[in-house]
Amino acid sequence: MEIYCPECEWEPPSSATWTCECGHSWHTFDTHGRCPECGTVWRETQCHECRAWSPHHDWYHDLPPVDVDAVTEGQEAPSTEGGHHRSRLRSGARLRGPGAPDRFPAVTTATARAPRRVLP
Repeated sequence: MEIYCPECEWEPPSSATWTCECGHSWHTFDTHGRCPECGTVWRETQCHECRAWSPHHDWYHDLPPVDVDAVTEGQEAPSTEGGHHRSRLRSGARLRGPGAPDRFPAVTTATARAPRRVLP
């Protein structure tokens, strides 16, 4: 499996770190986008090279095929009732996360607060 930016093909070295909204910094690909400190799962990751945001899973390349029907047979999708939230970002909240704007001064606030596609 190879890991690189789906936009510019930058390969993050093991020394690269991203910062979660809780303030913890870590190599996001060591945990598949999950902060080891607070458990937040980042669905999008910002590239250190081109600054583009893209779905975290799009960074993984050459994965072996998976038979989804065999994996999910007999399982129902989890209910979204009872307070499940698709996005943790509040209106007007300070955006943080892997490659957050405060780590890259070239990224403007207007750009950083652009709507993000939320994956199911």
